[in-house]
Amino acid sequence: MSSKTIIFAIIALINLSVVLSQPSYLNFFLFNDTQYVNTITSYSIAQGQISSIYDLTVPESFDSWEQVLNVDKWGNFYVLVQEDTTWNQSMNIYAFSKTGQFINQTKPIVDISEGTFFNPQSIGYDVTLNTAVFAAVNGDEDTILFTFNFNTLQSEQQIVGFSPMNTPIGVYDPIYKNYFIMQQGDSDQTEYNFTLITYNLDSKSAPKPVQILGFEQDFDNTQLEYVDGVLYIVGSYGWPTANFTLYILDQLSGNVKQVYQTPSIDSDYYSDYWICNGYLVFVVQPSDNSDDTTINYLNLNTYTVNTKLTAPFPLTAGDYSASWCQ
Repeated sequence: MSSKTIIFAIIALINLSVVLSQPSYLNFFLFNDTQYVNTITSYSIAQGQISSIYDLTVPESFDSWEQVLNVDKWGNFYVLVQEDTTWNQSMNIYAFSKTGQFINQTKPIVDISEGTFFNPQSIGYDVTLNTAVFAAVNGDEDTILFTFNFNTLQSEQQIVGFSPMNTPIGVYDPIYKNYFIMQQGDSDQTEYNFTLITYNLDSKSAPKPVQILGFEQDFDNTQLEYVDGVLYIVGSYGWPTANFTLYILDQLSGNVKQVYQTPSIDSDYYSDYWICNGYLVFVVQPSDNSDDTTINYLNLNTYTVNTKLTAPFPLTAGDYSASWCQ
């Protein structure tokens, strides 16, 4: 089974606007190992360089950044983090000012079983319920849905499927309270045996899983996204040249339709991407490390791309623990 050791890593991409203004900044949580301090680092897309770095003050119990859940009108941001506790690791939400000053935090929730694996980008957040939700797989190869409610300080686990081949992926729709899970079944049945589970947080139920039709790719490089009522499969596929590809997945029929794919060129497509303001933003860095790096804006209404030529991107996915665009 291809999976990652459990790390409370969250990339919760929340689409807060339908106005298609191209994002201007990419923001990252970075650890400065020279000064031994956590920072929030902003990259200006227009300038093609890092525009600001702020040191962050954190409580002693802090262990790792997960993802920004919300940014308010004053620029304060709210971050899901992992903390070290006496017996286990917990989830918590920290609030910071836009210049990195610590404001406050919630009380931690501790409840994750050992031997549980999940994909970091599959964790979503419901602002009205103040709840984090994500899909995972346990040691029995059951697909589990975890919910962490920071109002009640309670967590729940629901067995919703069976995923013997890979760690399931998922995405959350906060409007209708549906969490979508894509899982890969037994490869003895068929090489590409994928199903879609739709779990409703209000009714705490899911209809019969839907067979996904027409998707024949490597599941390891795949994510689900949900933007303006549309469910997407996103991934980078192919070797030695890769294609960054976007599909629409029909929730009812399971049919898959490809709506975008990059050309086949000798380039490294960054494993991370960012969604905001109706755009999917991704970076293409040539394999020969030349200056022809591009930042690409994929319009999710028209599925057309605008590109910006920039200097080599200063960061790789291994440099930071969480990121978001604005």
